[in-house]
Amino acid sequence: MAFESAKSLTRRKFGLLNQEQIGILYLMAAAALADDDYDGAAEYRAEAVEVAQRSRLQALHAIERTHGRDSTEFIDGQLGYASWLDAQGRTEDARLAYVATLELVEGLGDNPALTVRVLQEMAWGIGAPSTTISGLGLTVSSPPRQLARARRVVNRMTEPDTVLRAAVLRDLGDWHLLVGHRDSTVKFYRQASELLAQVDDGEELRLAWFEEAQAIRPPGNQLLRSGVLTLSPDDPGGHVDVTFVVDSTGRTSDILVTDAEPAWMTGMAAQQIAHARFRPRLQDGELIAAPGRYTWNFRYDPAVAEGLGLTNDSRVVEDLPAVAHESG
Repeated sequence: MAFESAKSLTRRKFGLLNQEQIGILYLMAAAALADDDYDGAAEYRAEAVEVAQRSRLQALHAIERTHGRDSTEFIDGQLGYASWLDAQGRTEDARLAYVATLELVEGLGDNPALTVRVLQEMAWGIGAPSTTISGLGLTVSSPPRQLARARRVVNRMTEPDTVLRAAVLRDLGDWHLLVGHRDSTVKFYRQASELLAQVDDGEELRLAWFEEAQAIRPPGNQLLRSGVLTLSPDDPGGHVDVTFVVDSTGRTSDILVTDAEPAWMTGMAAQQIAHARFRPRLQDGELIAAPGRYTWNFRYDPAVAEGLGLTNDSRVVEDLPAVAHESG
């Protein structure tokens, strides 16, 4: 009742979608969990995410009023909003946001470079097969239609953009790597690398794209819905630094957690890296193993983590290939 009162006070003072109530909702979830009310805790966490989503949408509308729907600021904000929805697992809402952005860009007239950018973000936001990334071994025979369309658009540009064309080919290579099509992966990576050799500063881009292991998609997690990870700026922040080796197929091995705060996130971070996919090094037109490094930053609820038993340092991480642990 006290938390409900606090939430009402923040709404009266700062508005229905103010960010202050997000922290209160997570506190309410923790209180419900302490009372073994798991359904209530889940509802409060879901409400926190809903407030965060609607607050972001409200901010986007403010950008629209200030700069207009045809502005770069609004299109950037719309893409950022769609990406955030995808990160929260709200795939259908993300799809609608991406489609709305594409329709907006197409309605502005002939701007193929911006159209390609939106199509690229759509492909990774709603077109990539999460089942394959999660290591379930499912194979998809063709890339997302958004990437195929982006390739057609960039190839038909009246003023060719070599770097943009190379970026689309790189993305196509990334997709084929995810689904295990090695020959197609190498083909697209080689074509992208060859195009970069034709432009100024192309070598710098080639090194950035193909010299070191790159995350094709950042390691995901399923902890936000459980309440362990939160969106509240008042909750403590944590990080995990991980090093590993990426083989020529994009899979990771020799995973080493070099620093973790809190320490109990060590095993969870190693699990995420083990199931992620990274772009290996391209050298002389061939894919080779490369060292990788990743830092995972987050906010968490210590009470929920303890309630779920995650803070037990003796927890064993199972089914990890060659994992070494060092807690910070």
